[in-house]
Amino acid sequence: MINIIDVREPFEFKEEHIAGAVNIPLNDLPSCFKAIDRSKTYIVVCHAGVRSVAASEFMAEHGYRVKNMNGGMIEWTGEVERGLK
Repeated sequence: MINIIDVREPFEFKEEHIAGAVNIPLNDLPSCFKAIDRSKTYIVVCHAGVRSVAASEFMAEHGYRVKNMNGGMIEWTGEVERGLK
């Protein structure tokens, strides 16, 4: 299973997101990252790849296995879901 964290704001996530992604806005990450399972590997995504770089670096500094999705949702060519789930 692929674990995707979408660090965009909720209104952006609601517009469209990758199926199965969890929305944790970048500004909320420092206050809730400890609840994220450290045993898993995560792909971090945002709109264009800037916020996800910051989130990936932050999580990696705290011992998480993360990969940034270069190009973000702009480059994503797979299916998306709309609305909050």
